[in-house]
Amino acid sequence: MSTKLIMSDKHDFELEEKSFFLNGEEYDYFLAYGKSGLNERIVELPLISKYLNGAIGKNILEVGAVVSLILPNNFDVVDLTEEGDRILNVNILDFHPDRKYGLIFSISTIEHFGNADYGDIKDYKILMSSLKHIISLLDKGGKFVATAPMGWNVQLDCYLLTHSLPFQEIYYMKRVSAGVWKQVSDFEAIYTKYHYPFPYANAIMLGIYTNNH
Repeated sequence: MSTKLIMSDKHDFELEEKSFFLNGEEYDYFLAYGKSGLNERIVELPLISKYLNGAIGKNILEVGAVVSLILPNNFDVVDLTEEGDRILNVNILDFHPDRKYGLIFSISTIEHFGNADYGDIKDYKILMSSLKHIISLLDKGGKFVATAPMGWNVQLDCYLLTHSLPFQEIYYMKRVSAGVWKQVSDFEAIYTKYHYPFPYANAIMLGIYTNNH
């Protein structure tokens, strides 16, 4: 299975730059619907697309429907509230599939775990237990790749600051102007506020876990 995110000319945001860099690799900014240039999707979707395009022939799971809402897909999706083809409305902790996955990806979803964003009682232990459960669903050599905004979930930010999350690799991008994002250090990203000075996320993390067992 291969998914390619293609920039559309049907948008209303003028890019200051056409691409951004993470670890020396160049990515095209993603604009495909409405004002996506005004939020973190402009960088999250290209970053995730890299792993989707490398997962041909593998079982794929999306945790939190994002890509599955804007592109045709043939992968599994777990989401509490969204409706659509192949979307299972269940808490990730209650998801026990009969197969393992070569790729699990999540875009701006893990910050909601245990944060009472959907009416549940706030319990930060849910964040860590959810991540560990997701990792348990990986096939040998499989990857879990997730993005999340800084400044939304205080406990997530604290876990990142203390290097407590199970990801083996974590990278950070920060918005330096309305439509320009740059790679920055963990310290600079984690102390970035949400919704200031620009709308929505002003910094995101990209976490990567590879099941080597």
